[in-house]
Amino acid sequence: MSKKVKFLIAAAGKGTRSGLKYPKSLYKVEDIPIIRRIYSAIGDLDNKPIIVVSDFSEPFLKKYLNSENLEYIFVTQKKQIGMADAVYQARKIFKNYEFTDLFVMWGDLPYITNKTISNLMELHFSYKSDLSFATLTENNPYTIVERDEKNNVISVSELKDIPPHERPKKGERDIGIFIFNKDKVFKYLKQLLDRHHNHVDEIGFLEIIKVLADNGLSVNGYEIARPIEAISFNSKDDLI
Repeated sequence: MSKKVKFLIAAAGKGTRSGLKYPKSLYKVEDIPIIRRIYSAIGDLDNKPIIVVSDFSEPFLKKYLNSENLEYIFVTQKKQIGMADAVYQARKIFKNYEFTDLFVMWGDLPYITNKTISNLMELHFSYKSDLSFATLTENNPYTIVERDEKNNVISVSELKDIPPHERPKKGERDIGIFIFNKDKVFKYLKQLLDRHHNHVDEIGFLEIIKVLADNGLSVNGYEIARPIEAISFNSKDDLI
C-alpha cells in the first residue's frame, strides 16, 4: 500500500457513566483490558498508535502500556469538549511522523477485529475516498447514517439529537472506526471547531461528516461490520 496510515485511539474519557475509578479503556473483557484488545486488532498495521488521553487517563494508561511493553504516542486533550476536539489534538504530532491518512477508533470497542479494520482500509483506498467508516444495520441504532437518493452519505447523527417521534426502530449506524485523508479532513475539522470556539457544548466528531459532504468531499460508509463489533463499553450491561 503506497499510502501511509497512522492509527489514533480516542481514550480521554473518564468512564463516569460506567462507574469506574479508572479509564474505561482499561476495563477487562474476558480478562483482557479493552485497550489491549484494540492493540491486538490493529496488529501489525501500526505498532505505535497515537492515543488521545486526558490528565485523568494518562497515568493509568501509561502504567499499563509500559507494563505490557506496548509502544504509544500520547496526545493530551486538556479540556473534555468532545470527540471532534479529541481527534484534532493529533495535529500536535503531525510534523514528527509522515502519513497521509489517519485511522480513528474509539477506545471503548472491545470486540473490533483486524478483519474489519483491514477491509475498511482497503475499501477506503480502492474507492479513493476522503473519509470512510464502517457501518451495520440494526434495531434501535445508536446513530443514524443518512444517505441521499444516490446512496451517498450526507450525514451521521446521534440518536439523542433526533426528535423521539422521528427516531427509526431500525437503521444503519456507524460503529466508531473511521479512516480519512489527514490534510483534507483536518482543514474542515479546524473550521468546525473555530465555529464553536466557545466550546459551550461538546462537539461530536460525527458533525464533520455533514461538513465534508456539504463541501463535495467523498464520504463513504461501508456495511462491513458485525453486530458484536458495534458494542461499546459505557456500562457493564453493554457487554455480552
